[in-house]
Amino acid sequence: MSATDTRVDIPAERLDVLEAKIDHLTDQLSGLTNLRMVSDLVADLTELGPDVMARVVDGLDVADRKGYFGFAGAAVGVADRVVTNFDEHDVEQLGDNVVAMLEALREVTRPEMLAFVSRMVEAVHAEQEAVGWETEEPPSLWALGRQLRDPDVRRGMARALHTLRSVAVETGPHADRRPGTPTTTPRPGDDVKGDVT
Repeated sequence: MSATDTRVDIPAERLDVLEAKIDHLTDQLSGLTNLRMVSDLVADLTELGPDVMARVVDGLDVADRKGYFGFAGAAVGVADRVVTNFDEHDVEQLGDNVVAMLEALREVTRPEMLAFVSRMVEAVHAEQEAVGWETEEPPSLWALGRQLRDPDVRRGMARALHTLRSVAVETGPHADRRPGTPTTTPRPGDDVKGDVT
């Protein structure tokens, strides 16, 4: 070795140990850097925390006043009843029929159908009120016959008979249909023909 030569011969085992220690120190320094970043994040969150927490609490309070939590609790109760009263087979059947159910719901929610249902409900309420002053004796056939002179009664009976005929045509066996019975759904205003038994 010369005086200007600064190389030192270090055994390989010793170099491995030094390299491991350098790696360890590097990891600790990066950990300190990460710790500093976490510390900065905590400081930022501490400044924002009260404002964010106040907004969260205000939002939850508004949701509670609007009834979201009560609704969610009731929905959980409904879901619990559904789960306990129906099995997988029932849900599969529901899935198979949901399109038909939605189509029926769409038909029922048409404005003219809703108006019809509203009129029917009003008529039922009026009849329930009339039951209070009705005599205990049923009306005679002559009294019922007198009511047939009222055009509204005749229109109502015609509609009821059309509805019953439509239901029978749609649900009855086609082979058993009497000759002369219409094969299409009757329209309001069509004459009711044939004898009704």
